[in-house]
Amino acid sequence: MGACNRKQELFKQDSVHRIQYEILKSTDGYDKIPIVSLEQAVLPLVHFLPQIQTYVHLIKHKCANPADGLTPDESASIMLYSIGWQPLDECLYVVLNSTLQSMNQHSLKPWLLYLKLLFTAVLHLPSIHLTVYRHSKSALMKQYDEDEIIVWWEFSLCTTSIEPFKSEQCSDKIETRTLFTIECNTIKDIRKHTYFQSDNSLLILPGTQFKVILSIEQDLNLHLITLQEIQSSFLLQTETPAIKPRNSFKKLFSCKKESKKLGTSHKTSISNGSYRNTSIEQLIVESGRSWTVDLDEQHITDQDIKIVVKHAIIKNRCKRIRLRDNHITSLGALTLAEGLNNNMVLESLDLRNNYVSDLGVKYLALSIINSNLKTLNLESNGITTEGAQYLAEMLKNNQTLTELYLSKNHLGDRGVKWLTNVLNHDKKNYQDQEYNGSTTVFAEFSCGRDHFKDKPVTSRSKTAVTPESIGTVRELVNIDPHITCQQIEDTLQIGSAPIDIIVHDYLGLKKVTYRWVPHSLSAAQEHDRVDYCLQILEKFDGGKLKRVYDIITGGERWFYDYDSKTKHHSQIWMASNDSHPTKSGFTTSIPLENVLKQVEKHRRLNGLLIHHDNAPAHGAAMSTMNPSILQHLYLGHNDITDVGIEHIAEMLKTNRMLTWLWLSGNKIGDRGVEQLASTLAYHNSSLEWLFLNSNKAISDSSVDALVHMLKRNHSLKTIYINNCNLSDGAKKKLHEMTKLKKDFDLEV
Repeated sequence: MGACNRKQELFKQDSVHRIQYEILKSTDGYDKIPIVSLEQAVLPLVHFLPQIQTYVHLIKHKCANPADGLTPDESASIMLYSIGWQPLDECLYVVLNSTLQSMNQHSLKPWLLYLKLLFTAVLHLPSIHLTVYRHSKSALMKQYDEDEIIVWWEFSLCTTSIEPFKSEQCSDKIETRTLFTIECNTIKDIRKHTYFQSDNSLLILPGTQFKVILSIEQDLNLHLITLQEIQSSFLLQTETPAIKPRNSFKKLFSCKKESKKLGTSHKTSISNGSYRNTSIEQLIVESGRSWTVDLDEQHITDQDIKIVVKHAIIKNRCKRIRLRDNHITSLGALTLAEGLNNNMVLESLDLRNNYVSDLGVKYLALSIINSNLKTLNLESNGITTEGAQYLAEMLKNNQTLTELYLSKNHLGDRGVKWLTNVLNHDKKNYQDQEYNGSTTVFAEFSCGRDHFKDKPVTSRSKTAVTPESIGTVRELVNIDPHITCQQIEDTLQIGSAPIDIIVHDYLGLKKVTYRWVPHSLSAAQEHDRVDYCLQILEKFDGGKLKRVYDIITGGERWFYDYDSKTKHHSQIWMASNDSHPTKSGFTTSIPLENVLKQVEKHRRLNGLLIHHDNAPAHGAAMSTMNPSILQHLYLGHNDITDVGIEHIAEMLKTNRMLTWLWLSGNKIGDRGVEQLASTLAYHNSSLEWLFLNSNKAISDSSVDALVHMLKRNHSLKTIYINNCNLSDGAKKKLHEMTKLKKDFDLEV
């Protein structure tokens, strides 16, 4: 009776596993998962396999010319599975097989991109008939009755040799081992795709059925089990539709996409192509003229995004679009970016639970600067510190975004630092540092020097001029004629000499020699300040001044308008056949301060760039930016520690826009809470909602600091600090304090 019940249970488990796999490979699910690079495929796995990117980097260089007609990424996906590392609970094949055994859909979701790549790879390998061996460090004989039919639901690595088992057995004769001898008909030969040449590994696909031929205990420490394959994996039974043409994916991942100008590619990339997805089109049609298009959980791929952009964003002109829980990668983000560029209608974009990654964030950030987006949700998209840099640059230049959702990514303390530096509204220290540097330059300039050279930068590598670098520089100059050589150097990470060759010899550009040089105010200049300011504003209102950089603002400084004698004082790139500015023999002092408000009445102004050091075009530049208007920031579950909180606390001392700060599920401790409490007690009166829940390192030690803060702070309306490590006494103390505050929401 017990054996019968066990067989029924095994049959039930096998049925469940088969159904789950078939769901995974269904037309609406598996076939729509995109084939991406291995680097992208493992991004969703980083938070529970922290070493995986190191091993991806290690193996990719061995897969440049793979065998069996596989792509480098397909071959690398097999190689990554075949290697093991410590600790085992953070090793890919251990965690993957555990997940496949459970077949929990929620646990399986982060694996979908990698599984698609791995499935595609192994299904291209030939199936062979071979007897192989597999050993286990457990006593398994009781789980394998002779003549029983069993199914293996994991990717099982085997070997053609019994020698490794013998050597391990000799080294440990106390622990009981099990040796499987397996007669396979459809095993996959992966020996040309393993990291070590001596590795004789072969792979049994999940879902392969075996009959137990022999199950004996040879001695107290050794069990012998013989299996015979009787039915191949159902993956092989349906492998033809699972294999997709791969050339298109290779083209899509071409590096030319990186440097492509978003604005010029908008029409061609979105409108061309015959691909259709009638179900997505129908959902958009059914939304009619509604301001919101809901496409959550529709298995949307990068290819489908073209349809979304064309019909929902461009044609329907929707204000809000939801794309949660789909299969959108950086390629889909690129298509979205093309649709968003200069779009003044869309206000909310929700991409939660996709695979956008840092590269996708880079594409989106560029377009959001020139959009009207107010809400951006990028939660759970594999974003790291690199992506935070792109988001910081976007926030620095954007004046519309008020809500930014970044929870469940991997920003860490360094990523937080990038974001908080931009949200810090006090630019004084930075400007003072820049100005102090410019005064030295001006002193030399006033003594007769008419150009300066930068100090050598030893850390920057100099590379040869290539067609790719020429094309990239051309695009950068086309996008921004005011770009400096220093900015080009920072973007391409190449030296100044190749850039000089590219812009002059290959692109035929020259430099307009129009510069501003800082100078202290004399008594006469101070007297004339108000009159001259009125004259400048009068010219601007009358249309005589058409360029924003004709007007200079500042504090107690003026700027000399100097038409230089040499080409070294450059600001704008122009074609060689354009006329050169004429030299003027005089200087004009320009007043500062009140101009920005007047300028903003006439045009949107994100920033004012002032070249102030009289150096070559790649000299330093000072940027006086309008502060970000971001109000809600979500940073939950981002591995933020007290170090990151220190950056946040410093930012809150000067930021007057942020009202909502979500920090739940991080690694914040008492020191971080005390830093926040000090800032909120003495320096911040704008934050209204603070979420610190699920930070296990927060204990009673920081409660007194919170109580003191609550006595002084009158802006906070809500604090969540539940699911931390607070005692009942500490919770009571906080409750008693908040009872004195009207309509205060406390969760402990």
